[in-house]
Order: sequence, then C-alpha cells, then structure tokens
Amino acid sequence: MTRPFLLLLLVFIALAIIASILIPLGEAPDEVSHFSYADYSARHLALPPPEGTAYGEVHQPPLYYVLVAAVLNFIPRGQIQVQANPDFTLADPQAPNLLLHPRSEAFPYQSNALAWHLARLLSVAMGAVTVWATWQLARILLHDEWLALGAAALVAFLPEFLFISSVLNNDNLVVMFTALAILQTIRVLDKEPALRDYLLLGALLGLAALSKLSGFTVWLFTFLILAWKLWSAKSKRAVVANGALAFAVAVLVFAPYALYNLVNRGDPLAWSLLLQVTPIRQAPPTLGDWWFDLRGLYSSFWGRYGGALHLELPNWLYLGFSILALIALGGWSLYARAAWLRQLDRRIVRVFIFFALFWTFLLLAHVRWVLTVLGADQARQLFPGLPLLSIFLTVSFARVFLPRLRAAIYVWSACFLAASLFLVFILWSTYQTPTYTSAAALPSLGASAPADFGKTIRLLDYRVEPTQARPGDMVTFTAYWQSLKPTDENNWLLLQLFSENEAIVNKDGVPSAGRLTTDLWQPNSIYVSHHTFQIPPDAESGKYKLTLGLHPFGTYDWLKVKGGDIFPLGTIEVTH
Repeated sequence: MTRPFLLLLLVFIALAIIASILIPLGEAPDEVSHFSYADYSARHLALPPPEGTAYGEVHQPPLYYVLVAAVLNFIPRGQIQVQANPDFTLADPQAPNLLLHPRSEAFPYQSNALAWHLARLLSVAMGAVTVWATWQLARILLHDEWLALGAAALVAFLPEFLFISSVLNNDNLVVMFTALAILQTIRVLDKEPALRDYLLLGALLGLAALSKLSGFTVWLFTFLILAWKLWSAKSKRAVVANGALAFAVAVLVFAPYALYNLVNRGDPLAWSLLLQVTPIRQAPPTLGDWWFDLRGLYSSFWGRYGGALHLELPNWLYLGFSILALIALGGWSLYARAAWLRQLDRRIVRVFIFFALFWTFLLLAHVRWVLTVLGADQARQLFPGLPLLSIFLTVSFARVFLPRLRAAIYVWSACFLAASLFLVFILWSTYQTPTYTSAAALPSLGASAPADFGKTIRLLDYRVEPTQARPGDMVTFTAYWQSLKPTDENNWLLLQLFSENEAIVNKDGVPSAGRLTTDLWQPNSIYVSHHTFQIPPDAESGKYKLTLGLHPFGTYDWLKVKGGDIFPLGTIEVTH
C-alpha cells in the first residue's frame, strides 16, 4: 500500500467518522428500519416480521443485519424509541430533521445510542474496503499508481458515498462485496488462477447477493468475463469446470436464504414480500416521472442528504461536478480518435468494455426497479457500479490533460476532497441549533411581558401572524425561548385554537421546532422557533382564541404559567 493511498484512506475514514457523529441518529434514508431489522435479529435470532419499525426493510437479505447484530449484542440496550418531529416539512429548512433527538442520544453515548454509533463504524469500515478495492482494481487495469489514486479519490470523497458510508444502510455491504467480486473476477481473468481463487470468487458472488438483491448484477458480469476467458483459453475444460465451481459456491452461499424465503414467503427472492412492504407504482411511469427520477438520480449521485434525502448541496457545487464530468467525458472523444487511428492502448479498451458491460446490466436492473416501485430516484442503488465508473471517469479526465497526468490527478482528487470537506461543514451547520446569548440582539416581535413556564422555560417574546385569516390559511407562531435552568424533561408545546370551549386546532411540537429538545438546553441560552398550523377549511367566521401550553413528552402534566395551565396568545379572526 503506497503512502499517498494510505493517506487518502485515512482521510476518508476520519471524515466518515466525523460525519457519522454529526448526523443525528435516524437522519439517513430508512436508517431507523435498518437499525430495527438488526436489533430484532440480535434479540430473537430470526428475521423480523413485516410490521413495526423494521417494516420497510424486512424484504432485504440478512447479511448486513447479521453483521450489525453481532455488534449490537455486545451493548446492553433497551427497546428502540424514536420520536417523530411534528414540525418537519420538506419545504421548511428550519426543521431539517425527521426525528427528535433527546439527551439519551447525546455524548457520552450509552445503550441504544452507543450501539447505533458503533454499528455506523461498521459501515465506515465497509466504505474503506470499497475504496481499497477500487484502488486495487485500477492498479490491475491501468498499471499506473496515479490513475489508481485518482479513481480511489473519486470514490472516497464523493459526498454521497461519504454520507452513505457514515450511516446504517445495507448498500454499504453490497457495494463492498460487488467491488471485491469485480476485483477477483479481473484477477481470475488476468492470470492462471488456483482453485482457491475460484472458490473466493464464488464466495464473494454469494455474499454480494446475500447483502442485497442488486448483488446479482455482478453475477452476470462475472459470467461474461469467464466466457471471455473461455474463448481465449487453451484449456477450455478447466475454465468451464472452475467457473462452474465458482457459481456453485455462490449458489450454496445464497441457498439457505432462498430456501427460507421459499418455505416462509412463497418465493426464493422474497419478491412478494418486497411488493407488500414497498410503495408500488400503480401505473406506467410518464415522461414527467422519468424526468423526476433522472433528476433525482443525478443530484443524489453527487450528494443529497437527510432522512428523506430532502437536503441538497448548493447548486454551484452540482455545477462544478457537472463541469468535471463533462471534461472527463470529453476525454473519451480523444480515446475514440485514437481508436480510429488504431493507436488506442489495450488497457483503455478493457476499461471501457468492463465499464460498459457492468453498467449495462446495472441500468437494465434499475429500469426494471423503476417500473415496479416508487422512490427509485436514489443513486446509491447504482453504487455497486461506482468503482468501475470512477476508473472510467478518472482515466478520461487525465487524458485531457496529458502529459501533465500527475497535476491532473492532484486537481481531480483535490476537487472531490474539497467537496467532501464542504459536506462535513454542511452537516455540522444543518444539524446545529441556532442559539443566542442576549435578548438585546433579537428584534422585537411585539408581544407582552415574558411568561415563565414551570420556572424552567421563559417565553421572552412571540408573534402570531396573520391575526386575520380565511379558512385553509396557514398561521405562524414565532417565539423566542430562554432556558432558565437545566431540566431532564423533554418538554413539548401544544398550540390550540378554540371556538368557545372546543379546540378546532391542536398543534404539537417542541419549543425549538424540532431541533434541540429541552433536556439539552443550556441555562440562559435563547432559542428561536416557528410553528405553523392551518385554519380548518370548514371553520366558521368569528374570533378564535389561541393558547399555548408546555408539558413533558408523554404526559399532560402542564408546566404552570402565570398560575394556570395555559397561556393566552391572543385571538385570530376568521373571515370568509
């Protein structure tokens, strides 16, 4: 392992660990379901049923979750408890988190939080192996240390790959085993392999499929590569026998799970279960649907984060990635010219063929997926092809800048490293709760004197707007809160809109609008929040009283305010 690559790998591991700490637990695609699947497997030594928090992932093959369960078994932990953030909306950047994150998740980690963070480190390790496999694959294909370093840098510092490698997701394992299987396939092609090489290849193929069904893509790739080897081999019988042995091992590795599915779920791949727990497309996709998926694939390939992948990178960063990609693709026009002149290096031909083969299978499989389910606009589903894609793009980018290859690789790697550092900064800024230390620095909202809730939380100032509305209109309550003293309680607020003695609106939330729960508030710190609710469409004209109350989560033991349970915020006049 060369020093430049070792440094690259260490930087990737460091950034991935930092990202895993910055991303609140559960704030990644389906992460709660992934953790719940592994937790159930650890507790019951069985696959979870299609219910509960593991519901959306129960159709997945079990290998990733078995590995995570092995980590969880070392940590004493309680039942999984997650609290949805009532103030989360896709369009409101004030509350980017899907879940609330109370003190039980804070450092020093204990119980479920400790287990979850350790399991994330397992994903980091899988990402590191993928980076290593990409580097090794590029060295074998290109016989050039600098090009191999550039290909590894693209994988390691691609923001989306860094994000996914920092959280719980079985894509990490299938990408790792696919990369290793491709690497082993090329090794088998390029030498006279021993029997153990074919056995290892078969094991990797089986483990890829046992990680996720998209792992079967590499089976097709390997089959064609072995057919290529057969075509040019002197001893064709040996290639056929060893190739059959490799696939027999792969089938044996996958067979127990297939038999379990056949007996318990009715089909060997659990496809019927997948259709049961996954949103299914009810009609053929329209042109608009295809465009939506393509746009989503493009943005999420470079980097899209958050629990619903709802947070995008700045547009200028996507533009920068596009420029790099266009330069790289331009390099292939130079290779095409060399091919026309019959001056193209055989190594480049092989890179193109391997890339085209694998990505043809991968894209065909993805199109089948798009035709079946909704939510197929997530590029991590294509990351099994990332190692070959990184080599394909790096080789062509470097070709544009020949003979200054080393300088080109420096620029290429530095661009992606800068993007990954920027992602870490974005994660930090996204999930930090804005706080203030002086009320004098805040603009006046025009409310009356402050109100203390339970001598713990003070409502310094607030505004309700609009105070005149029509049925269906949205009303926003903006508040400045101050922590008076530490509390162990995760206090929630309840906004209620009353018509005489009947509440027509009940709006739950936390005083920070989904950011820092009150058990983490620091004394004298000031927090700003916005809470929005809708006037019912069938509301009659008249004046409605708006009230506010604070209570610990799970109970309605109100924090006393001015001698009562609720605090009047004023009236809203509804007109037609």
